[in-house]
Amino acid sequence: LLATGDLVQDQPEGYRHVRRLLGGLRIPVHCIPGNHDTPELAAALSDGPFSVGGHFDRDAWRVVMLDTRVPGRGEGRLAGSELARLDALLAEAGDRPSLVVMHHQPVALGSEWLDGIGLSNADAFLSVLDRHPVVRGVVFGHVHQAVDTSRGRVRFLGTPSTCAQFKPRVPNFEVDTLPPAWRRISLLPDGSIESTVAWLDRTI
Repeated sequence: LLATGDLVQDQPEGYRHVRRLLGGLRIPVHCIPGNHDTPELAAALSDGPFSVGGHFDRDAWRVVMLDTRVPGRGEGRLAGSELARLDALLAEAGDRPSLVVMHHQPVALGSEWLDGIGLSNADAFLSVLDRHPVVRGVVFGHVHQAVDTSRGRVRFLGTPSTCAQFKPRVPNFEVDTLPPAWRRISLLPDGSIESTVAWLDRTI
């Protein structure tokens, strides 16, 4: 399970509920912080089955988890150390196709307010990707809507929220009427990605 940030809404006691709800799934839960997560995340969810940040190899793939959180800010940024770590891990991946997971979106979505709180140094991030043809996909949260777009060989997948959704392509903040959702991702041996979005039944 990839938990792409905002596991809580600025309340660290919420991590107890995350542990209670997801800890019994008996699968690894890989977490990264979002702009509403708190510094307590690392300590609260750092032991099995939870992990925060880092990277892992699964079958043919390498998956790199990035921290884009800027404390007290809505927008995100990758520190120089995170960019260097990404660069090194992709260089070490060899021929492994790679997936990058982050909270803040590194591509414009055509929504003025939301684009203003994306990844502020997206150009630096994208330049790292351009040096590594093993990167096949980037997954991000934050945007509370389904996104599926490409830039060259790389597929960019935005994941809807398991809570409320944001209306796409509007100039100002607006909540959508769509229900909670999640994204299923299949990383195939040939380096391709299959992905669908599952929406919770509106009647629930």
